[in-house]
Amino acid sequence: MIPPPPPPPQSYEGGIGGEPGNEAHGGYTYCGLAALCLLDRCQALDIPSLESWVAALQAPFEGGYAGRTNKLVDGCYSFWQGAVLPLLDRYAPSNARATETRTEQRPDQDLSPETLAARALVHSLAVRLEAAEKLEAEAEAAYSSAVHAQNDAAVSNLQHAARTAQHASQRLREGLDRARSQVAAVAHGAAALVATGLPGAPAAGRDVAQSSVGAQSLQVWLLAACQELRGGMRDKPGKAPDYYHTCYCLAGLAVSQAWSGVVVGGPCNALPTVDLRCNVRADALADARAWFSGR
Repeated sequence: MIPPPPPPPQSYEGGIGGEPGNEAHGGYTYCGLAALCLLDRCQALDIPSLESWVAALQAPFEGGYAGRTNKLVDGCYSFWQGAVLPLLDRYAPSNARATETRTEQRPDQDLSPETLAARALVHSLAVRLEAAEKLEAEAEAAYSSAVHAQNDAAVSNLQHAARTAQHASQRLREGLDRARSQVAAVAHGAAALVATGLPGAPAAGRDVAQSSVGAQSLQVWLLAACQELRGGMRDKPGKAPDYYHTCYCLAGLAVSQAWSGVVVGGPCNALPTVDLRCNVRADALADARAWFSGR
């Protein structure tokens, strides 16, 4: 009799690392869990610990996932991390799941779609402001150098460029302040709905792992921050789009939509369902199985 395979190296954090003793990593966690799902051996894991680790790595402001503890969010982990809870929901034995309902309230996530859109605007403006301030600093430095070199012709041109950069930065700062005020106002309204229990209010004390709000936050992050206007998807704003991130950002978006039943932006943004264990379109996987079963 062949002995069962040993469980993957689950770290003290709750996720899975590349080998025993390594820190937990989103990519290894997904691959290890998906393999165990294929083998019907999810019970080999400490599932409550795994759930808590994954839930903690969804950034409360951006909405995306980090791949490791104390790392920045990255669009590709929208799938590597974002598929873990759906996998557990689908394939883990119910008696292995966490028995205590997580009632931690996350006000920055229990928000309406209007607030999510406002947060996306804040993020976009903050990125643009950072770039504008860099240009402003460069223009000021060039102007100072020209003054020091007593280059009168360059001074006039560079002084104008520096002032233009200052005005652009100031406009972005004002826009950012307005957007932040909008977030605060809408969030205050959502909190009031929770307190009064009015229809349409997000449920107070909901289970974070089961909440569709986390899915909404993730989808807004992907659509607003990871999508390059010229096409393709990326790690995060400031990075260039590439095939790898396009693949896994779209896969994460598809998983989030199917698991939560929420499609941010409406039906035009709906993606085909993917098989959680293989990251292959479910219809393509069904066709492949039918083809091989007939041989």
